[in-house]
Amino acid sequence: MAGIRDSLIDLEKHRLQLEQSVVKLRTSLQHWQAWEIEYEGMREEILGLRPGHTEAELVCVLKDIWKNNTQMRNRKTSAKMLTNSVHLQAKRLS
Repeated sequence: MAGIRDSLIDLEKHRLQLEQSVVKLRTSLQHWQAWEIEYEGMREEILGLRPGHTEAELVCVLKDIWKNNTQMRNRKTSAKMLTNSVHLQAKRLS
């Protein structure tokens, strides 16, 4: 009888661990879904630039997005990452 009880206790522990993992995964998924929405908005702004735009125009658009987006501003994303992203996007779009 003790063996069955121990097995049930272990099973319950594993069930609780799985529930905790599901909560963490859902939270992570929501985080990445929010980032995807932000990325798509930024992508649309960039693709909306006129053909032959300058890198300075791209930087200006990204700065406006950065300024107006509270979630991005509240996240601790460095200016260097933004600058690198601008240069990378400029290369891809040209």
